Amino acid sequence: MNLEIDGKWELIALHRIILEAKYNESPVDLDVQGSPFSKFIYEKVFSLLIDHYESEGDKKEVERWLDWRKLDGNSLQIDNLKNRLSIIHSSNWAPLSDENKVEYINCLTTPYLASETLVQELVEFADNVHRDS
Repeated sequence: MNLEIDGKWELIALHRIILEAKYNESPVDLDVQGSPFSKFIYEKVFSLLIDHYESEGDKKEVERWLDWRKLDGNSLQIDNLKNRLSIIHSSNWAPLSDENKVEYINCLTTPYLASETLVQELVEFADNVHRDS
């Protein structure tokens, strides 16, 4: 199965659609935001974006996109993530292993990339929120 994207602007539109779905503050379908399938789809989109700019020889744009993905220091998006971690039902968070919590956080943060330190901070935040629930 293949999906054809017709040029850079459709690719950027798909990127924006995924970003909106993943960081919508009032999502209809909560599963989209933490889904590994959403993460995998976005990784394909991002790879195509980078490939496009590399094929044009636009190293500056490649660097801009790579910098854009860094979540650390993006307080607005980190606050959004904490809000989403707060509304996860405790019965879904508490049974996760440490490894699965990290995996879930990495899916949730996509399309952004969080440092290991930030991922651990988000895991600890969610653990604290759901400890007494």
